[in-house]
Formats: sequence, C-alpha cells, structure tokens
Amino acid sequence: MIRIGACIVTITPASCNMDETKLQPLDKQVAWVVSKQPKQWIKGKITLRCLRVIAETNDVKTFVFGAEPAVLFNYKPGQFVTLELPINGQTIKRPYSISSTPSRPHTLEITVKRVPTPAEFPDALPGVVSNWLHDNITVGSEIKLSGPMGKFTCMANPSQKLLLISAGVGITPMISMSRWIYDRGADTDVVFFHSARTPSDIIFRCELELMAARKPNFKLAVTTTGAAQAGGGYCKHILQAADSLHPKWQRQNPQILE
Repeated sequence: MIRIGACIVTITPASCNMDETKLQPLDKQVAWVVSKQPKQWIKGKITLRCLRVIAETNDVKTFVFGAEPAVLFNYKPGQFVTLELPINGQTIKRPYSISSTPSRPHTLEITVKRVPTPAEFPDALPGVVSNWLHDNITVGSEIKLSGPMGKFTCMANPSQKLLLISAGVGITPMISMSRWIYDRGADTDVVFFHSARTPSDIIFRCELELMAARKPNFKLAVTTTGAAQAGGGYCKHILQAADSLHPKWQRQNPQILE
C-alpha cells in the first residue's frame, strides 16, 4: 500500500510469465543488433527510390534517395554518380555531383537546377536530363545510378586550411565537403566563397549561415552578381566579399586578394 495524502493506493504485484529460457545474454543481443545493420554501398550500379524532393530555390531541387533494402552509402565528399534515365525511349546517362555527405550515410542526395532554353539563344536545347528530373521524379520514383567516381575531394588531400569557391549550382560538391567537415568536428579552417545571381538564388543559404554561426573557423562570403557590368563585375563582387572576411584571414592569405 502507498499513502498519498488522504488516499491509500493498493498495488497488486504482477506475475511475470516470461520464459527465462528465451532470455539471451547481453553480448548476444548486441551481436544480433550489429548483424542487422544495413550493408554498405561502395561502388557499382544500384536502384534507388526517391524519399523526398526539396525545393531549394525557384529552379533548384534536391532529390533524396534511399535503397530497398536499406544500405549505407560510402563515398568521398565531392564525388559524383552517373544516372541512367529512360527518356523518350532511350537510356540517357548523366553525371551529377553528390550534395549529401558520407557522414550521413542512410541517404544519397543530388541537387539539380532546371535549365531552360536561353532567351538569347532560342535554338539552343534546354537541359534535357535536368528538366526531366524536375518534371518526373517524385516521392516513390525509382532511378538507376552507378558510382561513386571522381577525385575532386578534400578527403584525398587533407589540409588544415581549405578555400572553397563556387557559383550557382556548382555549389553541390562544396556543400558535400562542408557538411563532412562540419559533422566530423574537424579543426579545419574553411573559407567558402559563393556567388549567386540574386539572394533568392543562394542554394543552401540557411544551412551555410548556420554552419558559419556555429563553427568559428568556417568563414562564409556570399556575393550576388545581378546584372554584370562591363569591365568584370564578377571579380569586383568577389573582392568585396573577400573584404568582409576576418582581418586575420586577410593577413594570412594576401595572395588571394592581389
């Protein structure tokens, strides 16, 4: 019995009908859990299912893929995969950089920009594969890809200091490397220059700003070019962005500002 204030609560012991012969030692239970971990995908062809589609900007989407049964994706940050897509009765192959990071191995992501026909070149073909992905891949869609491939990775050449420069959707391998460095808690000084047409075109803007706010040695400099002026407006914007960096970094890297 338990007395709570003016009340008395009576608790009847419950019988345990568990068969002790079915109980296993803790080490066997742990071994069973480990044995159930997904296999690793290291290379080769694989069929993936789309789990999410994220609208990063008005014309950029991130496609999040997983495998069934589940696998752990093992690749180097900055590498790419080759998609094999059935378009207009043909199998078309296109390489896309992986925008996810191997430190989050349960899914694999690519980030794709829609490529319309340029107004100044009306006879030019639009981005056939990129636009097909935007128009056809939804949650549940399946695709085939192979990989990973590529030597453009910070993992191959570890360094205490990294300078990452990207523009537009070319940010994809850079965000993969940035996420990997951030997740590992690596004591690496990173300076990330990124250029976009307008503020609304900055892909992964919130995530980059969050990394810069939480990791003191992750310096972010973003510039928007807008309508480029004659005389090399792009370089002018980059130098303006460089001026916004910490004075210590400017003193240590004067050659970049020359």
